[in-house]
Amino acid sequence: MAMDLYSDGTLREPSLKDMLADPITKAVMRRDGVEETKLVALMARQRQNLLEQGRLGGN
Repeated sequence: MAMDLYSDGTLREPSLKDMLADPITKAVMRRDGVEETKLVALMARQRQNLLEQGRLGGN
């Protein structure tokens, strides 16, 4: 998984899509019985909750 750079040269965290494409992440999820669709749905719900609480910017 390559690190992405913002236009000003600073590092940013990989996207969820990039993390889920990583073979090590896939192996750990498979070992732990985590389904990608359920994880993505959970992340979407948590993001919405944080937005509603004003604890996350609109990025």
